[in-house]
Amino acid sequence: MKRFIFMAVLMAVPVAGMAEGFVISGSVLVRQAGVLHIYLTDEEQFSIPLSGIMEIRKDLEENRKQEIPFSFTDVPEGAYGIRLYVDTNGNGKLDRGLFGPSEPWGMSWQGEPGKGIPRFEDIAFFVKRNIENILIDAR
Repeated sequence: MKRFIFMAVLMAVPVAGMAEGFVISGSVLVRQAGVLHIYLTDEEQFSIPLSGIMEIRKDLEENRKQEIPFSFTDVPEGAYGIRLYVDTNGNGKLDRGLFGPSEPWGMSWQGEPGKGIPRFEDIAFFVKRNIENILIDAR
């Protein structure tokens, strides 16, 4: 019986050095109603359009300028980027026009947004602690 209690207590205590994930949080500046899709992506998922290793969806009911908070939790250490779009017409995809997306979108740009097709390196940041106050403008 003593051995059983000892094992139960041992299993309830977290293992020293066992890392829990980190938190990545911030907000998105939006101006239109629709469904906001926010993706946390790694380099592998970046090559797949409109996908990520984690996704947050939020319904936006008003056509006005507002900051929408987001938070990804339990994120392992590593390189990530954030990409997002607002589905303004409810068709479940990012619509495109002649010169690029026709619905609001944004990414976690490192520096000024580049011209042409974004690369993972353009939006990537390294997570080895909690990351706060990311601001992405969905234009």
